[in-house]
Formats: sequence, C-alpha cells, structure tokens
Amino acid sequence: VGGQDHLRELWRYHYVGAVGVIFIVDSCDTDSFAAARDALFGALRDPALRVNFVAVLANKRDGDGAATQADIAAALHFDEINDLRGGSVRARIFLTIATQNEGLSDAMFWAADQLKNTAGTAA
Repeated sequence: VGGQDHLRELWRYHYVGAVGVIFIVDSCDTDSFAAARDALFGALRDPALRVNFVAVLANKRDGDGAATQADIAAALHFDEINDLRGGSVRARIFLTIATQNEGLSDAMFWAADQLKNTAGTAA
C-alpha cells in the first residue's frame, strides 16, 4: 500500500490477518523521517494490526546525502518498536537500492523466515 498521506487512510483495511510489515523509507529524504516514524508507529499502535515482524527497507542508500543505518534507526526510534508490542516484534533495517535489486533479496528472505517462524508458533 502506498505511503502518500491520502493512501495512509487505507492502510487499516489491510491489517486483519497481517503478521508482518514491510515499510520503505527514502534514505536520502531525511526531512521525511519524522513523518515516516509517525506513520509506522501509528500503524503499529492500531490494535487491528497484530504483527510479529517489521522490516524497514531504507532505499536509495547510494544517493547523495543518504542516511546511515544508525541514523535511520535513531530517526525512526527503531529501538522502541518492540516496546509497542510487549517485546514480541522482531524488527530489522535493510539498506537497499531497488533499481539495482541490492538488499531486496536479503529483506525478502528474512521476511519469509519470519513468516515461517510465525507459522510454526501458530500450530
């Protein structure tokens, strides 16, 4: 689901049954990190969204002025994600360059592993 303001209103219709979130940020658009954090935490605070994992894809890491992984983690208050769900959420940041398919496979394999772990605990 897209991240533009008018599309965020539609996110809640996709929460039921979701076990994970893949959230994409533009590593070069540091001015939007606060809005991205607010959007992510707003979604994670919604009781209808019961996720076990969050993968943040920090895209355009090759761009001029791209933030580091540590800067992105700090700006998104990444260490607080687990606190929202009582320590039950696995979260990871992946540095990506989508146009070169860099980092995407790692992120998707990690997400797939999280889905397998979720399925194993649900049985």
